[in-house]
Amino acid sequence: MNPPPPTQPERRREPPPDLSDDVLAEIFFRIPPDEPAVLVRLSAICKSWRRLLSDRIFLRRYHALHRAPPILGFFCEEKSWAGSFSSFVSTTSFRPIIPDRGGGDRLIPCDSRHGRALFITQPPLQLLVLDPITGMERPLCVPQLWTNIQWSAAVLCAVDGCGHLDCHGRAFRVALVGTDNAAGTTHAAVYSSETYAWSDPTSIDHHPNARVQARRPSVFVGNALYFLCGNNTRILEFDMTTMTLSVIPSPLLADPERVYGALLVTAEGSGLGFAAILERSNLHLWSKEEATDQWKHLEHVRDLETLLPYTVDLYRMSNLLIGFADGGGVRVVVVRTHDGVFTVELGSTRRPKKVSRRSAITAAFPYTSFCTPARIDQKQGTMREEALTPPSTPTTLLSFACCSSAPPGGESLARFSFFLATSSSSAANISSSRCACSLAVASPGNCCFSSSVASSVATISLTSCLDRAA
Repeated sequence: MNPPPPTQPERRREPPPDLSDDVLAEIFFRIPPDEPAVLVRLSAICKSWRRLLSDRIFLRRYHALHRAPPILGFFCEEKSWAGSFSSFVSTTSFRPIIPDRGGGDRLIPCDSRHGRALFITQPPLQLLVLDPITGMERPLCVPQLWTNIQWSAAVLCAVDGCGHLDCHGRAFRVALVGTDNAAGTTHAAVYSSETYAWSDPTSIDHHPNARVQARRPSVFVGNALYFLCGNNTRILEFDMTTMTLSVIPSPLLADPERVYGALLVTAEGSGLGFAAILERSNLHLWSKEEATDQWKHLEHVRDLETLLPYTVDLYRMSNLLIGFADGGGVRVVVVRTHDGVFTVELGSTRRPKKVSRRSAITAAFPYTSFCTPARIDQKQGTMREEALTPPSTPTTLLSFACCSSAPPGGESLARFSFFLATSSSSAANISSSRCACSLAVASPGNCCFSSSVASSVATISLTSCLDRAA
């Protein structure tokens, strides 16, 4: 009887090499900024990833690559039998930190720009500047002059030369513009976060039909703020450099009384634009010529009745345009109907997107910002250091990547999936375990990464880390 063949000693397989920080950065750069939850989930996997995603150099390159902050949602004013109140309509996984005023105080939004939101609080009458990502807020007392007149307000970054990609924590200004109908005068003043004070008001005698519309979206072009007035036939210009006010005509409308919504927008090329709904459902656009008061009517007219679902009724609302957003490389107007709220992209043939079912929204102010782990870390009670303590069982984070074929003229995509496994896990256990995080990114060049990352990892939250902290 032949003896059994000698058993070969089992050869241990060497684990694949770790992904370097440079390779990881190239992967993370391609995560779309309008899905902020992905970056935050990845930063919660291990300390090294968190350090990389919070690094200033990484964030600077990430902002430069994507160029414009995305639209994360809209701060809205809604009407009810009890009066006006504030709500947030999210278009991404982002959830803002909105302070609980208590005591019956109400927050009413009146502007949002450069990573901040501006609210009116009452009673007592005050302004509140809020960073919705970090929860940092600053209440402002309204000057006595504005307590008995109709006014609008705007918040904006005060840093010279800022590209407005990351304005959090920087100096800001608040502009107040209002019309005193009894005195026949329009006033403007500016608050500076650096001096903690309001400027002396600047005033002009207002023209007929040049009364500032209360709490309507404004537009910031160059160094000037623009506010729509009265029955949409005049525009108030507030030059923030010279602190001067002037009134310019809006595009000539055949019958201003038969306009079913009008808004100031930014035109292509960052100039001043004007949008109006005429003939009940046709969206018209104009752009203002520089250095003149002449307007050019754009030929691209869109019929909302054919764009929106056939169940949408456009004939039960008098003011259909309630907001404008310029973020992430797209410009959209916000249209309210009896069946909900839609966004319509300007200069595009894409169909409108329904963002809310609520029909009581009367004004929408877009919130645009990069929401990255470096900012989320500033939120109270979120992503604390103790949440990243190493587990008792040695754990390995496995990264699997596969590259899909690109369509003709298209971009190749790589899908990455991340699993948790202990040192005793078998391949079957790993394949049947729940994926900790999965994402698809544009494949850099013709490369496809596949490796395992060995590290001590902590608890992975499958829910969005962007949910508001209690």
